[in-house]
Amino acid sequence: MSRVVDRKVKIDLFQLAAIAIATAGVLHLVRAPLKPPGFPPELFSYAEVLFIVGGILQIFWVLPMIKQWGKPWYCAGIIGTLVFMSLWFISRVPNPLTGVALPNNVLGYATETLQVVYIITTAIIIAKEKTILQTANEKRKVVSDMLTSLSKQVRNLTEEIDILKQKL
Repeated sequence: MSRVVDRKVKIDLFQLAAIAIATAGVLHLVRAPLKPPGFPPELFSYAEVLFIVGGILQIFWVLPMIKQWGKPWYCAGIIGTLVFMSLWFISRVPNPLTGVALPNNVLGYATETLQVVYIITTAIIIAKEKTILQTANEKRKVVSDMLTSLSKQVRNLTEEIDILKQKL
């Protein structure tokens, strides 16, 4: 009789954010050489560079998430992702940049979904870090107050010892 081992995969928020942004980056790299129908040919090389650079940056963004580089990096990642997403949304309606509304596709939906997962997860990380810092600061204050109180008690005991020494 064989034993079945129940293996649970535990992924923390930093790993989830890293996986989401890296996968979105890979999808952008996959998208780079594709020519969507109706896309203006004169803009293709710009779009190709945008997807390649953006994809590489998103894959790089695994580092700040896994290494937990801090709030400035998390905020920069969110802002960069929002800019990337806004370009996608703008390109889905007639606009001065492309001149036409580009068609939607599964690759685009998957990429945007992963970017939303990254933004939400990173926002939770930022909120939790704030809570963790507040808790740490509160604990520091309690310890500081206790040390101040102990210091006063030691001073009082020292004074009492000095008074007793004088009486002897």
